[in-house]
Amino acid sequence: MKSAKIIFLYLSVCALWSCTDIESLPTASARKEVLVLFSPNGLGDNGYNDQMLRGVVRYANSDNASGVDVDYYCPTSLEEGEQIVAAWCDTTQDKAQRLLVLASSAYKEVVDRQCLEWDLDITHNQVLLFESEHSTVPGISTFGLSMYGAAYMAGAIAGEISYAPLIVLANASDKSIRMAADGFRDGYTACRDDAETVDIVYLSDTDVGYAMADSVYRLMYDWAMYYNFIFPVMGGSNMGVFRYMREYPRGLYTVGTDVDQSHLCNSMVGSMVKHIDRVVEEYLTRWAAGEELPKHMVYGLESDYVDWVPSYNFNGVFDEILSRARVEAIAKEQSYGME
Repeated sequence: MKSAKIIFLYLSVCALWSCTDIESLPTASARKEVLVLFSPNGLGDNGYNDQMLRGVVRYANSDNASGVDVDYYCPTSLEEGEQIVAAWCDTTQDKAQRLLVLASSAYKEVVDRQCLEWDLDITHNQVLLFESEHSTVPGISTFGLSMYGAAYMAGAIAGEISYAPLIVLANASDKSIRMAADGFRDGYTACRDDAETVDIVYLSDTDVGYAMADSVYRLMYDWAMYYNFIFPVMGGSNMGVFRYMREYPRGLYTVGTDVDQSHLCNSMVGSMVKHIDRVVEEYLTRWAAGEELPKHMVYGLESDYVDWVPSYNFNGVFDEILSRARVEAIAKEQSYGME
């Protein structure tokens, strides 16, 4: 009896199928897929990349991500990252709305190399490139977070307590960290009548400079002999500075970068904070809702995405200096790199 019921059900389904125009069946709404590509070896930096990951995960777990497949990957090299970008461009998925998030300025050169070969259907595919200038390539949106203003405030504090600051950058090619160096130098010189040219060191010619913490730790032995304030903007390599200052707390000062890093050493006067988690969460939400992403934006100290956060050991110590410096920093930042 049971077998007869199963056969009857099968025949009924077949009859219904044969009477139906398959092409007229309603189709599901277009799928939405997001792939976030972090900078090579970027995750685990206790800063920018880890903060960004928090934003991606927070979005993926929110109601705004309903119906959106979110994936992310952290390549071991720029070459591997470029292979992933090429594979994403070559993949054809009918009716899927796809967003590729290139979460590092390092991928700008990948885009520059491949853009002439890209033949993206921009009605279904879009690329969001972080910390980069305006792109003329269709389907690519860019944005940057200016650290000039927050760095200006750090420089103002250095001008109050330091006689010999040193700027240390991951490399000389990343415009965003060069802007931070300019902001720090301008804030420092504005607070000192006797200010001379601030020394600057570049760790590398490439993005390797963001992952040289052990080398920086060794270099600190030499730097500590000549400088008493280290302004580091070099991603994970900053940890070499902080480790040295924990082990040799002898009148050296520094600042944190990207997130509040005051817990990493007692002589940190504050941190230049990028709320990149908020930025990525907002952009993903807007894209999934069908909004057109801005072609290019730059967010600075006046926005809610960048700020100066005093360390708990120095909370309230520099309030008067910071109050004045913030006004100056916003005014100067608006005429520096905010176009």
